[in-house]
Amino acid sequence: MRCAGSPCSPRSPSSLYYWEGLTSAEIAEVLEIPLGTAQTRLRRARELLVKAIEERRREAGMTIDLPPDLDAWAASLRDLARG
Repeated sequence: MRCAGSPCSPRSPSSLYYWEGLTSAEIAEVLEIPLGTAQTRLRRARELLVKAIEERRREAGMTIDLPPDLDAWAASLRDLARG
């Protein structure tokens, strides 16, 4: 399954990183993949996320920029979602 151009499976590296708060080393362990593979998948997912956000922003005619610290922004969303 894909959401807005990026993987959103509960066991995807991006879901584990952004929603579960796991480190890349923990993701590698959980998914039983090499650390470098986990880091590459996270980097690619982040690039897709930034691209999707920028496209949506342009489509909506928004002029605000992406947050300078995408990871901190995602962590604040995670905290809001958890209540």
